[in-house]
Amino acid sequence: MSDPSFIKVPDGFKYVEFLNADDRCFYKLTPLPLLEDYKNRLIVDWGKGTRSWYQNYDNKKKVIAIERPQKIRFTSYEEIILTFDQLRTIADEPGNYQDWVERLSCINAVYLITDRKTETRYVGSAYGKEGLWGRWSHYVSGNGHLNDNLGIKQYLEEKDASGKELHSMSDFDFTILCVTPKTIGKDEALRLERLYKEKLHTRSEHNLNQN
Repeated sequence: MSDPSFIKVPDGFKYVEFLNADDRCFYKLTPLPLLEDYKNRLIVDWGKGTRSWYQNYDNKKKVIAIERPQKIRFTSYEEIILTFDQLRTIADEPGNYQDWVERLSCINAVYLITDRKTETRYVGSAYGKEGLWGRWSHYVSGNGHLNDNLGIKQYLEEKDASGKELHSMSDFDFTILCVTPKTIGKDEALRLERLYKEKLHTRSEHNLNQN
């Protein structure tokens, strides 16, 4: 299509003459439902023409991979609210959630754990080489980390008169309060952790921070 009149040009676009050149071709694209299931999953070898986003219809491309569909999509650190079950899914399927593992591994953070049922809260911090992923994945695998968090450990051990457990990690939500660099030292990380404990009053009787 050589007529660019259907193109919506942004205000202030500097290269209008590019659109009016006689040797330009323009393509009006319409998404089709045929391959909707492969959206954001199909990976092909684009070949040598890496700067050419359009190709001839008979130019066959090698399929490198078809990724499994992600039920949990990463958008930004600010928008993370993971349930414990979602966190466990990511930990159990790291190959399918490589973007989560990489992004949580490349930062440290001060984080918040909240029991959705009781609104009980816990503030923690991650520092060191494994990043936030190292800390959060330990909640899934155990690795003795709960033994270091006595408030959470005792909370999960509470039982009613019949001996039934009152609380479950499946009711926990994980979110980020403050992103910190991988180079942050222990002292600075713990200082920020204490600051957020004060802001959110998580040392109070009904919350889980004990220090």
